[in-house]
Amino acid sequence: MLVLVGASLLLFLLLRQAPTDSHRFLRLGQDVAGQSVSAPQSEVAPSASEQYFHWLGEVVTGNFGISRALQKGRPASELLWPSAKRSFGLVSVGLLISTFLALAAAILKLLQPHSRFLRLNSTMIGFFSAIPVFLYVYMAVAGGNRAISWGAGLGYWNLPAWFPLPMEPALVPWFFAALFLAVGDGGLVDLYQRFTSELQHSSNGEYMTGVRVGGLSVPGVIARGFIPGAVSHMARRVSFFLGSVVVLEAALGWPGIGYLAWRAAAERDMAVLLGAALIMSVALRLTLMAVKAISFVVDPRRRATL
Repeated sequence: MLVLVGASLLLFLLLRQAPTDSHRFLRLGQDVAGQSVSAPQSEVAPSASEQYFHWLGEVVTGNFGISRALQKGRPASELLWPSAKRSFGLVSVGLLISTFLALAAAILKLLQPHSRFLRLNSTMIGFFSAIPVFLYVYMAVAGGNRAISWGAGLGYWNLPAWFPLPMEPALVPWFFAALFLAVGDGGLVDLYQRFTSELQHSSNGEYMTGVRVGGLSVPGVIARGFIPGAVSHMARRVSFFLGSVVVLEAALGWPGIGYLAWRAAAERDMAVLLGAALIMSVALRLTLMAVKAISFVVDPRRRATL
């Protein structure tokens, strides 16, 4: 909570110092519908602290002010929440794909550490993961459109409804966007290396001798040692994914919170921009809290310290 309050205070101060007239949405004389109510000249202007707590109270209720550029006069919350839903769905699927691929490769390496195939697999993971997300998007748009139109011209298939790219996120391009997010910007190789390290640490500990002698479930013990560290690495990747999704959605023109924040920054629509930043900050903090809860449930040593 302290981190979120600090983030909101920082965003508020940035808003006040922004060289635009968008700070007017902070005035206490403005109603929720966005219609400004002029205050009498004799009325004392609200202090910065009063404006901050007023704005923070509006944020708690889900009202982030009024859009001044993107859709002038429309509540920013009507733009932010649908966009956040689309983006978080994309980030969640991308994280699941990245986790599945990295975990599968890490388990295979644990079972067959000297396999030449797995060495080649590790090299390929590092190669594909080194490609930035925006370059994947460029190759998909430029190369994909040419390949689809070429095949349709030869009669191999019909032009899909979502052709040409970029366009609204239909199922097929949406899935590939999630795949680009999962693999690019170093996300896949980072999870693969960390999952491999966690599995090796969990399976080679000195306590494993006692586990085997005691007849306990070896996979269960390995999983209990692996999960807390694994979910911590996954949560750390969420912050990188939120950064990548801004580039991904901006390149594709998809109406997610990343693209919305990009446009709001370009148009200096501070109400929408700060709302997007605060929503992403809250999502990240909730993810970290979920990680701690999972670690507490899985690892009995953490419960024993209470």
